Amino acid sequence: MLSPKDVNKNEKGKARNKFSLPDLSKPNKWAILIGIADYEGKSNDLWHPDEDAREMYNVLINKYGFARDHIILLTNKKATAKAILNAIDWLLKWENETSLVVFFYSGHGYNASEEETSSVGYPVDEVDGVDECIVSYDLYAIPDDLLSAKLSELDSRNVFLWFGSCFSGGMDDVYRALNVKMKTVVLTTACQEHQLSYDVLRLRNTLFGYYCIDEGMKQEMADGYGNNGVIDGTVTVEEAFYYADQHVNAFVQLYGLDFSDPEMFDSDVNTDFYL
Repeated sequence: MLSPKDVNKNEKGKARNKFSLPDLSKPNKWAILIGIADYEGKSNDLWHPDEDAREMYNVLINKYGFARDHIILLTNKKATAKAILNAIDWLLKWENETSLVVFFYSGHGYNASEEETSSVGYPVDEVDGVDECIVSYDLYAIPDDLLSAKLSELDSRNVFLWFGSCFSGGMDDVYRALNVKMKTVVLTTACQEHQLSYDVLRLRNTLFGYYCIDEGMKQEMADGYGNNGVIDGTVTVEEAFYYADQHVNAFVQLYGLDFSDPEMFDSDVNTDFYL
């Protein structure tokens, strides 16, 4: 079992990483993309979360018009806890109310007891007594409480959150922290709160990443999916989710795997979210 070194609320890091100085004349779209397959040491490595992040990087640029210097891509050893938090600080510096913001994570998920997280100052607020976390390259657990506190500082009124990790349905705390008046927020997750997600060697992506990003967005196979889906040549966040949800569940059933049911939390169920 993965054992993160620490859950540290105080590791803030103020823009010490050499992130690019963005060109503000380019489209007001911003993203932090994190994908970790090669973790510190040998015992916690995965196959393809880094490929999820790289593929999302290319999709945002080539399909949705994001500028390269408006995206922070952190893969493998670059995705330390300090770098992740510094990237969020960088994002907060440049985004504004009219920005479109993407926060994307693919890698290990971790459940930390609230006895552990409360000892470093986090609130005790979970019904099941467990905080869901993402895990940095250097094996620090970054709990949903910390992500909620940091990302709730966003001024942007249009935010898309993507978590491809075990237990990722529990990241709904981050969604709730951002889902305030005048904001449109969509969260998609690889599985529900008490489920595992799958990394599939032959797909060259994680299971959710393959159907959501590769087939759904890159190949545009999700165009028109969902309650509000329209075949218009542009895949929305919701269309990609509904396509992935159907195909992930079919894959899990076909191979007799434990349930891994993607979830979506959407602040505006009547209007699709265009990146």
